[in-house]
Amino acid sequence: MLQATANAQPSVPAQPQGTTQGISTIPYFGGAAKYVTPNKLTEWRVQTFHSKERDTLAWIETFAADDVLVDIGANVGMYSIWAAATRGIRVISFEPESQNYALLNQNIFINGLSEQISAYCMAIAEKAGFDKFYLGRFEAGGSCHAFGEAVDPNLAPMKVQFSQGCFAAPLDELIEAGVTPPPTHIKIDVDGLEHAVIAGMAGTLHHPALKSVLVEINGNLAEHQAILTHMAEIGFHVDDRQRAASLQTEGFFKGAGNVIFWREAADAERLGAILAGEEPAAPAQISPAGPKVAGLSAVEAFEAVKANIAEAPVALDPTPHWYANEVFPADFYAELMARMPEPSKFTSITDMGWVHGDAGTESERGVLEFSSEALGRLDPELAAFWHDVGQQFRSEQFALTMLRKFLPQIAERFGDEVGTMRFSATPMLLSDNGRYALGPHTDRAERVLAALFYMPHSPSNPELGTSLYLPKDPTFTCPGGPHHSFDKFQRVATMPYAPNTAFCFFKTDTSFHGVEPVPGNGQQRRLFSYILETAK
Repeated sequence: MLQATANAQPSVPAQPQGTTQGISTIPYFGGAAKYVTPNKLTEWRVQTFHSKERDTLAWIETFAADDVLVDIGANVGMYSIWAAATRGIRVISFEPESQNYALLNQNIFINGLSEQISAYCMAIAEKAGFDKFYLGRFEAGGSCHAFGEAVDPNLAPMKVQFSQGCFAAPLDELIEAGVTPPPTHIKIDVDGLEHAVIAGMAGTLHHPALKSVLVEINGNLAEHQAILTHMAEIGFHVDDRQRAASLQTEGFFKGAGNVIFWREAADAERLGAILAGEEPAAPAQISPAGPKVAGLSAVEAFEAVKANIAEAPVALDPTPHWYANEVFPADFYAELMARMPEPSKFTSITDMGWVHGDAGTESERGVLEFSSEALGRLDPELAAFWHDVGQQFRSEQFALTMLRKFLPQIAERFGDEVGTMRFSATPMLLSDNGRYALGPHTDRAERVLAALFYMPHSPSNPELGTSLYLPKDPTFTCPGGPHHSFDKFQRVATMPYAPNTAFCFFKTDTSFHGVEPVPGNGQQRRLFSYILETAK
């Protein structure tokens, strides 16, 4: 997507005073993509990876293993690396800016992808030739540069900070010369000069191998409106839901966004449905939708849940955590409440052997696991409903949504092990009796994160939420295990126990949390528990 120029920078971090050379990772199931991050801007690209261009990531998920992606304006290779690593495809990347090209190659190297990705330091244009390449800011990871004319993404004069020599060629000529095979997919993000790239690939657009073209379109430009008209005239299709998901509605880039053109109308419609939450992104890895409930299947409801979680801000004090409101769609939440199993269907954690009989108030918790045995205690219709809900909690897509909230913490805690790690998810329904309380603790060592989805009928008992603590001894840490006495800790905050909310924290040696004893409390506490741990 577009980023701010040197003249308008509303969404990009300020020019860093120094560098913080390092390697950042973005995990996926089966591995992790690595990116060299020499400054704040490249770190920002990693931190916003899953929120900045959801449509681009959903588009990449549709790629088959034998596809070929041509990435024009690859920058440091965020999407070239991701496509090659997660889809196993071949990628041809073009990036003319010197610092970005160097980082692109470093990223290819550290990911071991030199057999899959070929990167070229050149521009793609309507005609071949040498010219100046104008930079709005001379910084690794920067964008909003232009070949041949000093213009910004709105094709207005640019304040140039630096210019370099550059060579450009039309894509048609490169394919004819054998530099790249005919692509299956093309990504074009060249900050305003997309029309010049399109003009040099007329033959490519008619090649039968081509399935889709992602173009960053600035709707304020006549040149870009002409792209929309031309692509429609030669038989490409666009889904309005995809355009709406990408369109920027305010700021310097108002009216700009990705447009994905598809050879087949059905492919355009499917991606639009995915982005609108009407279809799962990876059907092979997610459970069947199951029966509709209040107009939504569990799959559809959890697409909205994942989107809401992705938007929740992460706080770092006193430990990394987030809290979200209106997590489930309202109608689906009402069905969850209406279909909550009665207390007799829950099993005491004492009977399950999780705690001893003398565990005090900790034993005042009942559990309903999403297992065949536990769900078998429910009537068939209710069991089918909760089975579908449990499947969504167990899906890889949901686990990835949760992991992405804590990418910096995961990288710091696990380092190079991230690429080989496996995770296991455990969802449960919990029913806590009025006397339930839990002393401050950090959770067991193998835990990665824990989330609680609160399910009260009303917001009248916010004090029943989980609390966060700091030890009175500032040097005290705990790798996991025991529950500690309340008098040795200072309560920092209590997450309000309110309808349709969720609280999640990342496990550290200082992630002290617990449940305060509430004198005279006769209220039951209903909630989902979601635990993600490293798999053995």
